[in-house]
Amino acid sequence: MTLRLITPPAAEPLSLTELRTYARLDTDNSPDALLTMLLTAARTVAENRTGRALITQTWELVLDKFPAAELELGMLPLQSITSVKYYDGAGVLQTLVGTAYALDADTLPGWLLPAYNTTWPDTYAIANAVIIRFVAGYGAAGSFVPAELRMWIAAQVAAAYNNPDGTLPGSSGGLLSGMPAALPFIDGLLDAYRIRFF
Repeated sequence: MTLRLITPPAAEPLSLTELRTYARLDTDNSPDALLTMLLTAARTVAENRTGRALITQTWELVLDKFPAAELELGMLPLQSITSVKYYDGAGVLQTLVGTAYALDADTLPGWLLPAYNTTWPDTYAIANAVIIRFVAGYGAAGSFVPAELRMWIAAQVAAAYNNPDGTLPGSSGGLLSGMPAALPFIDGLLDAYRIRFF
């Protein structure tokens, strides 16, 4: 099973103005390029830790064959299915019609199921025979992302910006790999959103 990003988000969960306000950064002395890089890195860490796409993005799940029943998509929150393709018994790439499957975006971690009274088709015996493209994310703008996730990202960026060596006094480990034990509230902001089953 492979989960790969096809279309990255077009925005970040916070604007640079919001980030500067939260982190109390000087507008004139905090370079946009550095803050943007830190913001993207912190968002990526948050997504990896929670199994959630924060801003709308397109993903592809590739499998060797269809499962016996439901299929876990592995990235939340699910918005829509773009396509379900598979190599049939003759090795020809086919696209399933939308009426052949159903998306359960409400049950975590999100499932794709065969339509009522149907089964998944047989696939050719090759690697990566099933390709499912889908859209996930809270929305196209940062305002759709839950406040806890936005605050965690802002705290990570502020800590990394103010401590470029990657550590805080009295802590160990890089900031973007985990907030120091002295700030359990900040790290705990992700807890309600952690869902990773693979």
